[in-house]
Amino acid sequence: MSFDTVRVFTIEEAARALVYEKTGRYVPHLANALDPLGALYVDWRNRLKGAVDDDDERYRLHPSRFENDKKLFIQRDDLRDWCLRHGMKPKFLYPKNAPESFERMALEVAGYECPVLQ
Repeated sequence: MSFDTVRVFTIEEAARALVYEKTGRYVPHLANALDPLGALYVDWRNRLKGAVDDDDERYRLHPSRFENDKKLFIQRDDLRDWCLRHGMKPKFLYPKNAPESFERMALEVAGYECPVLQ
């Protein structure tokens, strides 16, 4: 998966992208905390999950949850803001080859009008 084109991440995808940013290696889907890459993935996943309920509003992550779905989804801008607040600037959140309007695109859902973010 090319993380620099993803607009909405699950907690797991965001953790995998952050591991790739640090190591240059993709995390296997069956990774666990027993191997170094898996341990790094589990650590990032736990940090992101913990940020959802952070007591300090400045460091809280604001995910979305769709009806009847237990997964949390993080919009690209929210993940980028969270990373910046923690002193990180992952390259995949600032792609070189992104369309010029990429930063202003809204999440598009078929059948719904979504305004372009300013």
